[in-house]
Amino acid sequence: PDRKEQIKAVADAIDKHIHAHYRIYPINKIACDELMQTNYAADCSDSEKKQVKTYLETQLAKINMPNQLAECRHILLTMYANPFRNYLKAIENTI
Repeated sequence: PDRKEQIKAVADAIDKHIHAHYRIYPINKIACDELMQTNYAADCSDSEKKQVKTYLETQLAKINMPNQLAECRHILLTMYANPFRNYLKAIENTI
């Protein structure tokens, strides 16, 4: 392989290692579930789910763009879901 391929392979291995060792919080699983219609947050308590819902609503209430609230919600959920999605991808072949 040429140098560029080697560098990319090393960078990919580093990324995978970082993603596989993320600390995952309930908000990451809950956001992923809302975006992807999955059930990863089944192990989260009702209290955790309520806290996340309240937190998300509080953050969205700070946005003064009523016509774009759905898009802002999607962006916010994506921001919290991506660490969990990257984690799942990183551990995909290790379980």
